Amino acid sequence: MAHPKLRVLCLHGNGCDSEIFKFQLSTLTSKTKDSVEFVFLDGLAPSTMIDPVLLKVFPKTNFNHLQYMTITGVGSKDGMRYEGVDTAVDYVLKAVASLGPFDGLLGFSQGSNLATILIGRAERGMIPKHWRFVITMNGSRSRWADEMLDVFASELQIPSLHVIGEADPLKADTESLTELYSAALRTVLRTAEGHKPTRDQEAVAKICAFLSEQQQAPSHL
Repeated sequence: MAHPKLRVLCLHGNGCDSEIFKFQLSTLTSKTKDSVEFVFLDGLAPSTMIDPVLLKVFPKTNFNHLQYMTITGVGSKDGMRYEGVDTAVDYVLKAVASLGPFDGLLGFSQGSNLATILIGRAERGMIPKHWRFVITMNGSRSRWADEMLDVFASELQIPSLHVIGEADPLKADTESLTELYSAALRTVLRTAEGHKPTRDQEAVAKICAFLSEQQQAPSHL
């Protein structure tokens, strides 16, 4: 029996937009076009901190550079935190109401962190459960997570896949983010890449396999 297409909401990294993220994920989306519908959500405000390399590849004349949450505390001894978290959560929930339903969440960098916040709040009954699996790429646990002890009091009980770049300067924080998720339900993929959505063929194949498993799994939402 044919399974219906999965619908996955995609949250980009800081300083990107949906068009940039579509390009960054094109290796994955091209291999899953018959089984997964990826829906890309723009950030809600102009980014206050943009990687110069990103600007060079994706200039402002052709692309928007957006964020879901405002970054503060980068480089401080206390670690990075976010402002506007509640606004970002409400923004995503409104998008789900108009664009959903969805089976899963996929995020890169800030998008991974926001996805983790959404999953955490849903598991604690703070918001409705809209997703039954999550994929994070190069997320980074820092002070923002430590300030949400009520959300991350215990491991998140959801099937999850986490991509870690061995050359990512935030690798240690990415490792730490995965530990917020159930060890029994999480899968960790490692690539030789840096801080970018993976285009590694072996990793993409494993993500495709994970998505196939989720497509065949019964929905309990």
